Amino acid sequence: MEEISEREGEIFETLLFSTQDISISIEQIDLIRQILSQVSDRYRNILILREIQGLTYEELAEVLDCSIDSIKAKLRRARQELQEKIRHIVKSLNV
Repeated sequence: MEEISEREGEIFETLLFSTQDISISIEQIDLIRQILSQVSDRYRNILILREIQGLTYEELAEVLDCSIDSIKAKLRRARQELQEKIRHIVKSLNV
């Protein structure tokens, strides 16, 4: 994650972990899509809803019909999987 953040500036991190409006390039969008496509469906969906669409925990709990504690646990696991996928992609780029 850190290597991608350094290489791509803070745009990738900002897009995934905030709801700020930012301007990004086609290449950066493609990179984000590539990484997200590597994340399992159940985790990809919650990441997109929270980090890109900006839903609150309460909204996520309503949409996904589960408790806020469950949402927090799912997001933690989703972010861990995302970080693993990013590490794998960065390793393959450094070969």
